[in-house]
Amino acid sequence: MDFQVRYLARLRDELQCSEERYSSLQPCNTLEELISELATRGELWREALTDPSVSVAVNKVLVERNSPLNSGDEVAFLPPVTGG
Repeated sequence: MDFQVRYLARLRDELQCSEERYSSLQPCNTLEELISELATRGELWREALTDPSVSVAVNKVLVERNSPLNSGDEVAFLPPVTGG
C-alpha cells in the first residue's frame, strides 16, 4: 500500500521530514497500523506520532486513529499550534 504522508509544523522539524511517499510492505488497513509501522523508525518517531495531542487528517479530513486507510490516501500529522 502506498500513502502520501505529510508532517507539519514542529513535527517537520523534529523528524527532519516534511513529506514522503510511504510504501508499506504489509497491508495497513487502519491509521493505527500505519502509525505503528512508522514508529518502528525509532523512539523519536514513536513519541512524535503517538502523542495524543497530535491530530491526524486523511485526505484533508480530521479522523480518529482507528480510521480505515486505502492505498493512495494522503495522511497528515498536525501537532497543536499556538499563536500570539
